[in-house]
Amino acid sequence: MPLSAQRLRQVRELRGLTQRQLGELCGITLYQISRYETNKSDISGDSLEALARSLDVSADYLLGLSQHTKGQLGDSHLNEEELAILDTFRREGWPGLIRFGAAQLRS
Repeated sequence: MPLSAQRLRQVRELRGLTQRQLGELCGITLYQISRYETNKSDISGDSLEALARSLDVSADYLLGLSQHTKGQLGDSHLNEEELAILDTFRREGWPGLIRFGAAQLRS
């Protein structure tokens, strides 16, 4: 299956994960995560599922089939930045949201 390498990297970085950390979360080697992010390898269904679950996005989003990170029905009324803010708050609460905001100001 062709994976959207750009989306995988973007979501991983939004979550504040290194390739190694993402690989550990999903049981995929650092080498293979790197290959996915550079479009040097197609992805299996099992690996796609593991990545989508670990990154809390839909498989369709990672495949480039949907513009919605949570699928057509989940939070589809929010833009990508709003979804990133909401996701950060859900995972880390106010401290994470403050760090997220500070990082956005620096970039």
